[in-house]
Amino acid sequence: VYGTYQVAPEGTVNPYVVLGYSDLELEATGTLSATESDSDLSFGVGLDFDVAENTDLNIEWINYYDKDGFEVSAFNLGATWKF
Repeated sequence: VYGTYQVAPEGTVNPYVVLGYSDLELEATGTLSATESDSDLSFGVGLDFDVAENTDLNIEWINYYDKDGFEVSAFNLGATWKF
């Protein structure tokens, strides 16, 4: 579950922040098998770019999980078409 807050929603480049909750499940198989699950607060930042009246592009970075020396984060690229 994630929510965003647009910092300056009126321009052609719109920065935003992301805050949410991630649930992580890790499974290892082999000679011995193990499954672990945990959850963490997630946060990130991004930019929406207006490229046409009905088209936006975005780039964002999110830290999904960071506990006990294990971190999961990502850069995401996206596109939105409004109809």
